[in-house]
Amino acid sequence: MIELGVDIINDVSNLNYDSKMVDIIKNSNVSYILCHSRGIPQNMDEFCNYKNAADEIYEELFKKSQFLIDEGIEKERIIIDVGFGFAKNIEQNFELLKRIKEFNSLGFKNLAGLSRKRFIKSLANDKNLEIQDDLTMLASFYLIQENVDIIRVHNVQKTKTALDFYNAIYSQKPYP
Repeated sequence: MIELGVDIINDVSNLNYDSKMVDIIKNSNVSYILCHSRGIPQNMDEFCNYKNAADEIYEELFKKSQFLIDEGIEKERIIIDVGFGFAKNIEQNFELLKRIKEFNSLGFKNLAGLSRKRFIKSLANDKNLEIQDDLTMLASFYLIQENVDIIRVHNVQKTKTALDFYNAIYSQKPYP
């Protein structure tokens, strides 16, 4: 796939599914998204047993990112993702959202993918995508204020509107 022009590998396994992943990253120039996760999709809800989710996730991402650097992968190619929804319950996801800025101190670009996640759905009717997308838009506005570099969403237009609004508020330029 890299030969076909892939620029980024988004590994939701936290380096746990493919034993060749580190070599693939090392032998290419692609960026790598290190997503915190525990278990596999079929059992990850069994791995939400944190004493302090944000602190433990920070430590686990620190160790994995340091491992990647020790393996010779340039820091500039590593993107950190706290893994909203991956082995985290609703309360833990909200804790991560509140403390997302702390992950900037790891020194990497960061990504947040919370669009249509269970904890977003918990505030809306599960079937109502419009409300979920509205909540994602609000969360995206918050994430930008917390210096998150990349936001993964489903409804791009709605999120772009929120980011345009953010830019109009915080830029010196008048809104078009």
